[in-house]
Amino acid sequence: MNNVMLEINNISKIYTDGKRSVKALDDVSLKFSDKGFIFVNGISGSGKTTLMNILVGIDKPTSGKIFFNGKDLTECADEDWAEYRNLSVGIVFQNFNLIDDMTVKDNLLLPLKIQEFDLAEYEKQLNDALKYVGLEDYQDRLCMELSAGQKQRIALARALIKNPGIILADEATGNLDPLNTDVILDLLNDISKDHLVILISHDRLSANRYGDRIITLSDGHIIGDVDNRKIKNLFEENYVVSVENCNASKEVRLDSFDLEKEIVQTAEWDGSVFDPIDMKLHIEYREEDQKKEIRLPVKESLKSRRLSFKEIINNSLFFVRKRKMKTFITVCLIMFISSLLHLGMIATFNDYSRAIVNYIKTTEYDLVPVKRVITTDEGDMTLNKGKAFLNDLKSGVNNNVIRSIPDNECLFPEDDEPQYVSVLAADDLAVLKGMKYEGDMPKRDDQVLMNSFTAQKHHVDIGDVIEINGVKCEISGLSEISSIIEGDYVITVSSSVFDSLTDSQMISLQGTDITLSADKTNYAYSICSLSPASVLSEEKLLWGRLPGKAGEFVISSELASLSGDAKTGDFIRSYRLPDLYDEKYEGKFGDAVNLFDHTGKKVEIVGVFDSETFPDYGSIIVEDEVYKNILNDYISYLNFDNCYIPVNGEFYDYVRNMMNDNYKVADEVCAYIYSFNEITKSSRHMFYAAVSVFVVMLIFALISFLTYNVKDHARRIGIFRVLGVESRDVELIFTINSMMVCMLSVILSSVNVLIITDMFNNNIDGVSRGTSFDMFVIDPVRLITLSLLIVLLSVLVTVIPLKKMFKERTIVLLNE
Repeated sequence: MNNVMLEINNISKIYTDGKRSVKALDDVSLKFSDKGFIFVNGISGSGKTTLMNILVGIDKPTSGKIFFNGKDLTECADEDWAEYRNLSVGIVFQNFNLIDDMTVKDNLLLPLKIQEFDLAEYEKQLNDALKYVGLEDYQDRLCMELSAGQKQRIALARALIKNPGIILADEATGNLDPLNTDVILDLLNDISKDHLVILISHDRLSANRYGDRIITLSDGHIIGDVDNRKIKNLFEENYVVSVENCNASKEVRLDSFDLEKEIVQTAEWDGSVFDPIDMKLHIEYREEDQKKEIRLPVKESLKSRRLSFKEIINNSLFFVRKRKMKTFITVCLIMFISSLLHLGMIATFNDYSRAIVNYIKTTEYDLVPVKRVITTDEGDMTLNKGKAFLNDLKSGVNNNVIRSIPDNECLFPEDDEPQYVSVLAADDLAVLKGMKYEGDMPKRDDQVLMNSFTAQKHHVDIGDVIEINGVKCEISGLSEISSIIEGDYVITVSSSVFDSLTDSQMISLQGTDITLSADKTNYAYSICSLSPASVLSEEKLLWGRLPGKAGEFVISSELASLSGDAKTGDFIRSYRLPDLYDEKYEGKFGDAVNLFDHTGKKVEIVGVFDSETFPDYGSIIVEDEVYKNILNDYISYLNFDNCYIPVNGEFYDYVRNMMNDNYKVADEVCAYIYSFNEITKSSRHMFYAAVSVFVVMLIFALISFLTYNVKDHARRIGIFRVLGVESRDVELIFTINSMMVCMLSVILSSVNVLIITDMFNNNIDGVSRGTSFDMFVIDPVRLITLSLLIVLLSVLVTVIPLKKMFKERTIVLLNE
């Protein structure tokens, strides 16, 4: 055989259903030239369709080789098979396999859109193909509107429009009436003049009339391979049959001569046998009546290419348009579940530090008080003062701390009686940077910044002089600071004002009753008064002497009488003090003076004074230097009611870092926010469970919709693959479709979450005392990340069933 274009060698195909194996083809070898009309005949189950599927590459042989123009196709990748189907093979199926909801034009142009084809030639190729099959006015009709015969001619036009070297037709006339059957066979016969046409058929008569070669299959074996060109010529050329019978004669064309019909019409039949008849037949060739041929124009071969991005997008949008209600329901479902997932994530991971910042900014405070909550074995304990508290707080907020010292005696020029103000003590006035004030910040030791409300109330102004604890101070400026601090106050860094607090000759402090030192809790929270030794002389003692060093105390007769006789010295005179700041106490005594730091572990009672005679000396007399150090600790770490930090650009970091160390803004509304935070922490496992349920629901919804969406278009996928569209382009179409649906869903869910969160934040007046602020803060990064993960999940849920579907034989997809 000359000009061999297609060849199969020792092809076998075995189908296995798990229980038994069926051999559809058994060691079949065939060669096909580059043109001619080949019929493959055989009864159902003989292997005809399997042979065609293997020749076109929509099914793979179990063994054997396939060669096209000398190239071994069995070794080719999927992309090479797609190019082979697009450029070299045109396929016509018995059931047409047109995309019914697309127009004739769109069906025909699809093969050209994956070729390197001049777009300007599209219309010409379309018109030529439709004119060839006699349907030139049908390009804008939907395929679902066509009759069976018209559909088959459109299917043939689709196979021809790309001018392939091979036309493969599987029972192309099986669903057609005789008239349309002749039309299709005539077209295929004409095409075979320049192309290889292989028709799978069980019609022996049509094979004799049109076939150049007739191959017969039975049980997967070739049982016949006949050159039929001589017989075909009798039908194709203008041969005329002359029939003479009973002195009558007529002439008919050979291709319309029916011997059985002639016998039935001529002979008499008595119900059992025909009467003998005398019939003469004569066949002759008449050249003048030769049939005119219509030939399909031949165009140059092109190269295959991938679908353009525009076509991929158009096909993706088509699925949305086709299933509008289903898409709408899916979008709503995914949006609902995504909204629940977003809200669950917000509730679980809400940034309560940011919520506090939002509240403070809404109230426009410049200073806010801070406390610390310590969790011990005995429960939670709140600190807002103490050495460890203040030092840790300063290190956490870069020393930006103001202490509020209440009830300081202040004498205003126009007031007869002294008034009481709070002194806001700052180590550095840089803490007030960015806050509003009139005049100047204090630059000298005798200057203060006064609250403008206080100045107006007491009729003083910048430059006036007031007295604070007997210290004269000039008002250098008036502050406009908005804070939680209520009442009158001044702000100072004046050491003179601080020193005025140290003139006291007696202070009452927690953690100083040494008689209770064996009971740590009662010792830490009991109150006892201390005075320096300089207030007392030895002549005033009932017993003993004055203290001479840190570990020596003089106590009142009242304290001494608790354990013996104060006058004779017969009482407990030695005590062991606990270190209240030791780590084993977990900081729960942090707001008490730690005598251990000033006296050491052991304390000796060296004298007793009469508390009835000298009631103003307190209960304990200590050495002067010890008293001074204790007083300094008291003033520095305990003699204030609150510590305040500034609200500035660093405030969010302050709050976030402090919250990690259990520091909290001491405000009623903030207390509710911290409570929400604690509830969230304690219930986080429940939130995780809820979020997990939402994720499962989302995955189920995506799988249900997207998997069904892929299966719903299985036949379309099969058609795309038959026409030569690469698998990765089909994957991209469905992936983009899924991404469109999910992106729309997550965008709507994000908008929905924003609205719901905003509604909640605007309706928390019961908690915030009428102040509207963002309790629940949406993290844009987390929102976008979660949305992208949902879209990524949709892609995975789409690609996985697609990959699985592509493993199916294309012929299975076409029958879905």
